[in-house]
Amino acid sequence: MKLLKQFVPSVLMCASLLYAQEPPPTRVALSNASNIPAEEIVRLFGKECSYITVGADLAAAPYVLQATKTITRSGLRIERVAQFDLTVSDQEGILVGEVSGTSLKSAVKEICHVVKTSVMVEIVSAQNLKLDRETHTEVSAIHVVVNGEHALLDCFERNVPCATITPGKYYAVRQGDGVWVTYRMPITHQVTRSHYKVSGSW
Repeated sequence: MKLLKQFVPSVLMCASLLYAQEPPPTRVALSNASNIPAEEIVRLFGKECSYITVGADLAAAPYVLQATKTITRSGLRIERVAQFDLTVSDQEGILVGEVSGTSLKSAVKEICHVVKTSVMVEIVSAQNLKLDRETHTEVSAIHVVVNGEHALLDCFERNVPCATITPGKYYAVRQGDGVWVTYRMPITHQVTRSHYKVSGSW
């Protein structure tokens, strides 16, 4: 009985320490350009993504969420299909991630994972440029700074050349020994993700 009395307070103390170490939720402001009701967005994020707290205060949130719903008809079918697009950017307008799908619940889960695992990648320079047969420029290596560390990233997709990324700040999702860098292509504004492997430092 004496051992039990000593054990219970120890367990409670460990639990309180673990709880205290949990980081606070990341605040995300809902953009005025969104057409999905704020109540629905807040409810889904509260249920499916405890990592993020959605609000309306743009000044207090480091990220901005644009949530839109589009209704389309596929071919000659009478049935209408809903598509949900969730786009998260930081206060500087730098794209963090974009998710599209026919399920808002699944889109919320996916964009939550993107925000939670994203890191800022500052591309300093690119080197080892070469011209392929179709005169497209392929970047095989780029110098970056991630969380203060200087790293050399090498294009992971050898069979599909990585698109040229100009120096600047981008967000990337870590995966294994590499990262997926997210950015918008000029003119088309299409969201593109390129896979790079950490190959060294500089």
